[in-house]
Amino acid sequence: YALSQARKFLKQSKYPFLYIGGTTGTGKSHLTVAVYYKLVQQGYVGEFVKWENEYSSLNAERISDPVAFKKRMNKLKYSEVLLIDDILWNEEQKQPSPAEWKVAKEILDERSIRGLKTLMSSNYNLKELFNLNQVVGGRISEFTGGLNNFAIELNGKNYRMLKEGQMLLVEEDIGF
Repeated sequence: YALSQARKFLKQSKYPFLYIGGTTGTGKSHLTVAVYYKLVQQGYVGEFVKWENEYSSLNAERISDPVAFKKRMNKLKYSEVLLIDDILWNEEQKQPSPAEWKVAKEILDERSIRGLKTLMSSNYNLKELFNLNQVVGGRISEFTGGLNNFAIELNGKNYRMLKEGQMLLVEEDIGF
């Protein structure tokens, strides 16, 4: 189902966001990167960021270098395609801070207004994200078309724990 929806996402323009959430190790990042790669092959110019690293840099720059902060935010807000890997997730598995929610909302609001392609992977499924923050979760739900369209949940076995040679997704299977 997830692969089919990812392919459909590439062929449509109604919903600019693709959100893949669920348990760790199920291929969320692999699938969003495959979609990103296909969009770049089609001529889109994009940015690929890991949320935790990007937010740390933004947070530091907001205080120490406001000009760099604004430049970095503009890149995230206005690039043709943006892939945010592990959005609103951190290694300590703490809930996002109010400042993180604010930054995520600012980026997603601008991208939704402009209809810019935005790919996100997360360890939160859409319902969990919505329960944590209805504004951000609602924005993602609206611009993915919800669970019936391009908000995809991947749950199941952690492929990282499988024996070598038992990968769940391989390039041939993805077919991109």
